[in-house]
Amino acid sequence: RDLPREQAAALLNLADLDARTGRPRDALTRYRAALDAGRAAGDLYATGRAMESVGSTYAELGDYHRASDWYGRALAQRLTQGERADE
Repeated sequence: RDLPREQAAALLNLADLDARTGRPRDALTRYRAALDAGRAAGDLYATGRAMESVGSTYAELGDYHRASDWYGRALAQRLTQGERADE
């Protein structure tokens, strides 16, 4: 069965585990896969969380330019959903 929403959730959890156990490159791979699965499912929560997490991982790696880019993407998505920037 094709379950993109469930796949996105599982990949986010595995990526979080990678990030917490010192494997940021593996985390990036899984966060990006979660982003793809979230997009396939039309799951805005999963895509937003994946983008924020990619940003956080790049920040952890010291790549602040990429981190800023990914945080900006996540913020733009949230703003198009009607969320306020200060929430």
